[in-house]
Amino acid sequence: MRISVRLAFAVLAMFAAASMARAASPSAQDAWFARATGLDAPGPVKHIESTDFLCGKTFRTMCKDEFYGDPNPMLEWWGLCKYDHKHGIGLARSSTDQEGYSLFSAPPPPGMTIPDSDLSKYATGRGPHIGSTYADVLKLYGPPVKHGERFVTSYGADDTVHYQGKAYKQPETITLVIDHGRVSAISINIEIFEP
Repeated sequence: MRISVRLAFAVLAMFAAASMARAASPSAQDAWFARATGLDAPGPVKHIESTDFLCGKTFRTMCKDEFYGDPNPMLEWWGLCKYDHKHGIGLARSSTDQEGYSLFSAPPPPGMTIPDSDLSKYATGRGPHIGSTYADVLKLYGPPVKHGERFVTSYGADDTVHYQGKAYKQPETITLVIDHGRVSAISINIEIFEP
């Protein structure tokens, strides 16, 4: 009897360890998305004076028509909404206490069926798009100048929201991946104001 109880506990411990290891390791989709966007390690954020938005010039117009149903989850609060098979570009949306979108260049997503859409003309309201040069980014957002074949650079600004006659700031983070001198990912995330 003692042996079977010990064996049962050993088997349970092995299943628990395997489940914990599975939960701790990122999924293929998480790794794919993190590699493309740099959102798992955005680095220090440099403050800039004015905000920028994906697919529009204001917070209210930022990719509002781009969310279709329940997107494929990645990195806990991100979901893949669309993928452009011809150009190799994805569009993801964040949720919870933020609103954000990420436009990024990547091979087809592993293990996901996703609506196909032409994302090649998508850009921020101020102009950067997939393929913009790093020189264009520096002209628009400023230094610090970074070097390397591939790196992540982040900027931050405050968007102002008016609620019941008072102005409130919503922090915005712009995360860009620069690959061989060109933009390969643009992620814009805004913390949502809740009075």
